[in-house]
Amino acid sequence: MEIEWKTHPLTEKPVRSVLLIATLTVIGYFVPVIFKAGLFLILYVIIMLFNFAAYWFPTHYRLDDEGIRIKRLWVKVVKSWADYKKVYFDPNGFFLSPFAKKNYLERTRGIYVICPPEKYEAAKKIIEEKIKGD
Repeated sequence: MEIEWKTHPLTEKPVRSVLLIATLTVIGYFVPVIFKAGLFLILYVIIMLFNFAAYWFPTHYRLDDEGIRIKRLWVKVVKSWADYKKVYFDPNGFFLSPFAKKNYLERTRGIYVICPPEKYEAAKKIIEEKIKGD
């Protein structure tokens, strides 16, 4: 069984996108004023571009019998189902954890997958088959 989808929060959530861009623009205006150097504005733009990359650029997801593939503009992640021991579902997607029990490292070692409503049930079925949690 295989399922694929693409998410692009910038275009899917226009109000949130406008608020984010407005906030980053206002902050960007004050960066060179506070630090009195235009170079910090360039650094700010680069940092925000990379920090919000999952928001600015589309992300392609693929779930199959072998594992999960996540592809962004310049990053491709391929993980096996054996790498994950537990899954947490929420209305917007799911979080794959490499730990069987709650662990403070979960947030940095796991992967959060945004899933559209029309693909949610099919993705949940595949994940529940592959990851046997408690």
